[in-house]
Amino acid sequence: MKFEKCCPNRKTKKYQIFHMPRPKDWDKDVIDAIQMLLWYIPNIDSVQSFSDNLIKNKAFENLTFEFILDCLGMSKKDVLFIRPGEVIFDEYWDYYQGEICTSCQKIILVRQKNKTKTEDLLRCIRNAVAHGDFTVVGDMFVGFNEHKGEKKAIIKIKPKNLIHALEMITIESEYNKPKLINATLEKNGFKTSFLPKVVDKDTNKLYILDILAEKDGIKYIIEIKDISYKTYLSVSEFKKILESIENYRKALDDESTKLVLVIDEARLTKDCWKIAEKIHDLIVLDLNRLIDMPDTVREILAWEMRK
Repeated sequence: MKFEKCCPNRKTKKYQIFHMPRPKDWDKDVIDAIQMLLWYIPNIDSVQSFSDNLIKNKAFENLTFEFILDCLGMSKKDVLFIRPGEVIFDEYWDYYQGEICTSCQKIILVRQKNKTKTEDLLRCIRNAVAHGDFTVVGDMFVGFNEHKGEKKAIIKIKPKNLIHALEMITIESEYNKPKLINATLEKNGFKTSFLPKVVDKDTNKLYILDILAEKDGIKYIIEIKDISYKTYLSVSEFKKILESIENYRKALDDESTKLVLVIDEARLTKDCWKIAEKIHDLIVLDLNRLIDMPDTVREILAWEMRK
């Protein structure tokens, strides 16, 4: 999707990057948002910051960043990533200087190696605030990150929406990853139930699923397993997981339901893949497939179904 410097509903407003008066008489909620961006957002170089595993998780990188874009009211056409080691062209840098469109938000930034998109975004915002190379136009944050003459980032976003998005995904919860997948499924037309309870009629045993999704008359049981304690999943562990999710399908009493198993932070061995290939309507996404995942969960499921 090609990056667009502006939107069809262009409404411009001139601004000065230099704060006059000093300090600026912004509304309290704007000041609060700026303070959060300077000191308290996760995974930045600040004593007051904290480390968030989901934000730095490479496997969930795209899901996390797209969730933030959705909260901001942005799409991928509003974002331009530039490869590590390169700089932003003057064409873009000059375009946003002194005048901006207040109808759209934009992100242009140079990526860093071994960092996620969200980490890069937060780092660049924090640098712009720390160096004072920013201002606020209405409810819009406008910031520039330049280091030793190299243009690293242009950020034009609504900061309160960003803070809201971060609050939603940095709450310590074992359900953060399922929430991201659930949000992406809903965005792509799936009807979902989050943490639904299912009772096996034969054994009267209660199961709590991660996600039960449905689209085009097809149901999907989606189970996320965090195997962060090892690099590869053993055959015995894999068989136990498969047995548990097969019990979920049995409890639903619907053999046509497809099973989607997400193995986070670990990879399957060749022996595990051989076992998986023999199970009817099983979709397995290990770390390799999550890292190389298409843009949406919908595309993943469609791709798996074509195998």
